[in-house]
Amino acid sequence: MSANKKNGGIQINDKIESGAQTIAMKMCDFQEAWQYGDTSMNNELWFKFLLPLSSKALRSAKSKKFHDAFKTLLGLLLFMNQDNECWLRDQEVYSEPKRFCKFFEDFQSGWVLVWGQPDVALGINGKARQLLKVQLQHLQHYVNIELKVFRDFDIDVELKIVGMEDFKLRTGDDDDDDEEDEDDDDDEEGGEKDEEDEWEDIEE
Repeated sequence: MSANKKNGGIQINDKIESGAQTIAMKMCDFQEAWQYGDTSMNNELWFKFLLPLSSKALRSAKSKKFHDAFKTLLGLLLFMNQDNECWLRDQEVYSEPKRFCKFFEDFQSGWVLVWGQPDVALGINGKARQLLKVQLQHLQHYVNIELKVFRDFDIDVELKIVGMEDFKLRTGDDDDDDEEDEDDDDDEEGGEKDEEDEWEDIEE
C-alpha cells in the first residue's frame, strides 16, 4: 500500500494506481495524436478503449479478479472525469443502441461488483473509498444529464453505481446545473464541471 500524505492519508495499492494511470494516459495520448475530427476520434475511442475495457473489467470482476477489475475501472474513471463528457457528447456509437448501452451496463455492473468488496480486497483504505464515491457520484450526475439527450433516439440508459443521497455539487457548479435542468430538453451540450484534481497526486 502507498500512503499519500498530501491527500490526508489516502491509500491505494501501487500496482492498481500505476495501472490505472497507464490506462488513462493511453487514452489521453490517443486523443492528442488524433489528426482528424472530434467525432471520428471519439468513435474510435469507444471502439478501441471504452467498449473493450468495460467488458474486460466486468469479466475480471465476475471471475473475482478484483484487483484487475478495479485497475481497469479506475483508469476509465480517471479518464472520463477529466474529459468533461466529450467522449459521450460527440460520438456516433449511439446509432448502434445495443452496443452503446452495453458500455454503460458493463461499466456499471463491473463497478457494483468491485464496490461491494471490502477495502482490503481492493487495496484501498476508507479515505480512498470516500474519495472514490465522490468521483463516481460526479460522474453519474454529469453523465446522466448527457444521457437524457439520447432518449430522443429511443435510448433509455442511466448510471446507478453508488447512492446519490449525500451528493453535493462542487463549488461553482450550482448555476451550471440549474441551467442544465431548465434546458436539458433543448440544449444538447450540457454543462462542464469544474476540475478539482482530487486525484492530483495519484494521476501525477
